[in-house]
Amino acid sequence: MNRLIKIIAGIAIIIVVPKIVQHIMLPDNKAIASKQITDVVNETNKSLPKKIDAITTLTKAEFDGSIYRINYTMDRGVKIDPAQEQTYRAVAVKKICGSGMKMILDNQVTIEYLYTFNPDGRGDQKMAISVPPDSCGR
Repeated sequence: MNRLIKIIAGIAIIIVVPKIVQHIMLPDNKAIASKQITDVVNETNKSLPKKIDAITTLTKAEFDGSIYRINYTMDRGVKIDPAQEQTYRAVAVKKICGSGMKMILDNQVTIEYLYTFNPDGRGDQKMAISVPPDSCGR
């Protein structure tokens, strides 16, 4: 499962980060950064849903001014173990803090990955991996 999270985070970075980095490198102004993140989210959503690997579909990007949320839907039968949430979070923090996505955190915006999965066909389950602005340290 750790490999799955790495793949998902890597693909999210490839899809979204170049546009965000290009825009956020402007003067450090939260209002400007917020508008730019909103623009990237709107542009990203135009091409969704998008299959990003054999079992994962990027379904929606959202930004409410303080949380940048990336929604994924896993293929039916894929199980994400909620007991491993801290492990998944650690992988996400490492990927974000080692990439251009760190600039999102630097603008006091939380990055959240929301996974919807249905491991047994009985109903959707959700797991959120939240990475707050202070996650990379200073």
